[in-house]
Amino acid sequence: MLDSVSDSTGCSNKQYSLLPEHLLLCPIAYQPQSLPPTPPQLALAHHILHSASRHPTRPKKLLGFYNGGPGAGASQTWRHFQFIDVGNGAPVEEWIRGLTFEKQGMSIPI
Repeated sequence: MLDSVSDSTGCSNKQYSLLPEHLLLCPIAYQPQSLPPTPPQLALAHHILHSASRHPTRPKKLLGFYNGGPGAGASQTWRHFQFIDVGNGAPVEEWIRGLTFEKQGMSIPI
């Protein structure tokens, strides 16, 4: 079941989720997952994360992610963001501390 959250986007619980409250944010009309998310889609994903954390009676810490095609682990061709409840929070800052991106001989610290 896809609940409309805008004229072009819907939200649904993942039908065969491995985690409770696994939420998908999908365009209503087909868009390939291999394309990058659009600025409005990124803004809507940010709004979901922010709203969940600020809910007055049941705040949630969500982790949102986007697999940009088969090389990134996407199993569906229909564009979708995924959100999962991470309880007390995911230590993202700890995960990325000390990482660097390397491109053409340059090392860029995060």
